Amino acid sequence: MTLSHVFGRISRKSPPPFLNARLRLELLEDRTVPAQLVWTNGTSDGLWNTAANWTDPLGGPSVVPGPGDYVLFGNLGSNTPCLMNASSATVDRIIMDGNYTSTFTLGAGNSLTTANQFVQYGDFIFGGSGALNVGGSLSIYGDVTNTPMMYSIATIDVAADVFLQTGGTITATAYSGDELNISALAFDDDGVINVGSMSMPGNISITGVFYQWNSAVTNVFGRSTLTFDSGGLSSSTPTIQGTINVGDASFPNYGSATIVTDTELLLNGGTLQTYQYGQNFFDGDLGVNNGGEIILGIGTSGYNELVMTTGSLAIGRSLSSSVSTAGTLTINTYSMLSFPAASGADIFDVAGYGAVDMYGGFISMNTARVSAMTLGGVLNSYGFNTGSFIAADYIFGSLINNATISFGSILHALNISVDYIQDSGASLSMRLDNSSLGDVINVGGTADLDGDLNLSGLSSLTNPQTWDLIFANSILGSFASILWPDAGSWNSSILGTPSFQVAKL
Repeated sequence: MTLSHVFGRISRKSPPPFLNARLRLELLEDRTVPAQLVWTNGTSDGLWNTAANWTDPLGGPSVVPGPGDYVLFGNLGSNTPCLMNASSATVDRIIMDGNYTSTFTLGAGNSLTTANQFVQYGDFIFGGSGALNVGGSLSIYGDVTNTPMMYSIATIDVAADVFLQTGGTITATAYSGDELNISALAFDDDGVINVGSMSMPGNISITGVFYQWNSAVTNVFGRSTLTFDSGGLSSSTPTIQGTINVGDASFPNYGSATIVTDTELLLNGGTLQTYQYGQNFFDGDLGVNNGGEIILGIGTSGYNELVMTTGSLAIGRSLSSSVSTAGTLTINTYSMLSFPAASGADIFDVAGYGAVDMYGGFISMNTARVSAMTLGGVLNSYGFNTGSFIAADYIFGSLINNATISFGSILHALNISVDYIQDSGASLSMRLDNSSLGDVINVGGTADLDGDLNLSGLSSLTNPQTWDLIFANSILGSFASILWPDAGSWNSSILGTPSFQVAKL
């Protein structure tokens, strides 16, 4: 190659930006600097390691991509599958443009390294254990999947950020021991993450700062595990603005999905919802704020439980902040939030703008773990009605009311197995029917009363009638004020049962 030939090439206009063509010298069949290579699948064998499957659009030789090479899939090449069948390969970068809709498969046990970015519009498949190492950023517009093969470990290690774009998906299914591990400086999620599937579980671990935008969805199917690893960064709080679906409404899997985080998982306007049938697990701290919500028991009626195996739960705030914002915990029929015994004193706190809505649901607190549910917001006890049977909401543990408790829908009971403590600034709203029936609170321990009691009638109330509203082993104090349902003559008393009773004289 003559020197004038070289300078002539240098003087050429740059090709289109998506090619980002690099200047290089070529000495006949022997390259001295990297090339730009396009996948053409010239032999139709679909193998990365076949030199004739690659073309240099600037006239260089057909060679297998190597260190520093710029690899292109798409517009200038063949929209056919490619299997990376070398044990390892290193290139400068890989660009799959929007014209490439086929699949790139990393063969089992193989590793692929890019010094700079990887842009993926087509589908990327791990053929088993394997490693994708990206020196720059990874942008995913297509699908990333693994092939379960028993104890296969697939890893994605990104030096900069992972961008899961709108329309992009990551799906990991697993036999015993299979994992997909993703490590990045930050994970920016605007797509869909499937941990498992309707027919098979999966395991995904994400290391680094994780942020899910409001249109994104994460599905953690039955028997699957999603792990958030801060990578040692205390400020690495996984933040959810979209939706996390936990468990599985299909009968074969029966729940048993698990989310693990070594820091707080913050539902910052996002939603975490569990499906009916089965027991699901959360290991770590969980905060709900900025309009975020936990919904237990989506779908048809059937037993569902979210077990807080470790850590604390804050509704209406982040555990790292005392600032109170909107947040909701909804517990549907036959569904339960439970805090089993564990070491340490964890908290269950509903902040000032937080709310708990119970529809015949259960909250179970082992006092060795969480001594009491502290209500700084609102507890709405709605109960439910199945024919002639009136059911109740159940709190196994103690409830400290610093704010508001109200009853809705049909008349029903709120059962508290240990103590009920109502502070001076709190209020309790209950309804009375014209048949000596009313909402009821059953307390297994002590009812320590203060603050306000607000009574309303479901119909015009005749006299004389009495209503037993609170039953307990012992009752201390009394309400500081009572708002009566009408202008009639009323009084209140504590009977020896003991029970707190009101009467219209």
